[in-house]
Amino acid sequence: MGALWWMNNAKYESMSSDLKKVVTDGFYALQQALLHLQKENQSKLLKIL
Repeated sequence: MGALWWMNNAKYESMSSDLKKVVTDGFYALQQALLHLQKENQSKLLKIL
């Protein structure tokens, strides 16, 4: 499983520091959610096998 998230660097650089933090925190939260989902699905598959 994989995911791609991207943002235009010029747009990101034009944001205020507060908004940059919101975007950065959001990307981090998406990353953590995906990692958790992968581990959860792997555990379910191992129980089946």
